Amino acid sequence: MFLLINLATISLAIVALAIPPGIAMTRLRLVPGLALSLMLTAIVTFICYYWADRSIDLKLWWLGTDPAGFTFEEQLRTVAPKHRQIAQDLINARLGIGWALSAIFAVVFLATPYVFAAFATVRLVRRKRAKARMSGDPAA
Repeated sequence: MFLLINLATISLAIVALAIPPGIAMTRLRLVPGLALSLMLTAIVTFICYYWADRSIDLKLWWLGTDPAGFTFEEQLRTVAPKHRQIAQDLINARLGIGWALSAIFAVVFLATPYVFAAFATVRLVRRKRAKARMSGDPAA
């Protein structure tokens, strides 16, 4: 169960990383390509952060925690003794800022620079290859 949940999370992250270079390699103009890439990356980032939060809920449900419990002891009273530490670690992982604020920070500080870097890299490589073809370099 945990493996399937973790595989889904990793798959979403790979999709989020593949969007900007994939769009940059299309023949879209710069501004529409950047806009499309930013929108799709933001959407997938929000889905990824939402899924990460929900996957903790699924894992806690699978372990048998009581979500209505107020304290750790109340939440962990129905968990098997061998799974108590895992459940407590998952409960602690939910503390802090929520998934929505984390996703906003990720889009602003991680995804946006990544999109611009992906577009700049693809454009520079294309320009270098075009110059090499014009100069008659057979390696290009």
